[in-house]
Amino acid sequence: VFKIIAEKYRNRRKRFDVRFNLIAAIHNFELP
Repeated sequence: VFKIIAEKYRNRRKRFDVRFNLIAAIHNFELP
């Protein structure tokens, strides 16, 4: 799932870098 999001937001990664990091942190935290 992350790969698809990463590819989708690859161009906006610079702008959504902070948000992406937060989302990734939350997802990793939720994962066991």
